[in-house]
Amino acid sequence: MKVLLKRAELPLIRFHDLRRTFATHTQMPAVERTPEETAKPPVNALCAPTEPHPEPIPRKIRKSGTGCVYQINDHLWEGSFYPRLPNGKRKKFNIYAETREQCEAKLAEMITEKKAEIKEEKAKLKEGAD
Repeated sequence: MKVLLKRAELPLIRFHDLRRTFATHTQMPAVERTPEETAKPPVNALCAPTEPHPEPIPRKIRKSGTGCVYQINDHLWEGSFYPRLPNGKRKKFNIYAETREQCEAKLAEMITEKKAEIKEEKAKLKEGAD
């Protein structure tokens, strides 16, 4: 196909682009358009007008060791924490709450508790090794 386009002195385009252009033109109503209308993207006559998309929730980049917060459904949030245990493995701890704020508070409390427990276990292992 590239050879044919070169011989005909046409710009190089992909076959897929031709298919997309043809599909767009077949869905457009057969009306003459002004140059201003031509510059606008075509409106698909087969699709119903869509509502504007809601604004995305801005992502919060969390620091290492502060856990993760996820929304499971409309009324449930999950907070998780993956600490490294004294044996070197990681373990997941979860908490659940009805709102993000409650989840953040419970997660912070759980993290301090688990870090204290891990510190105690490390101390015990260190004493046993000595």
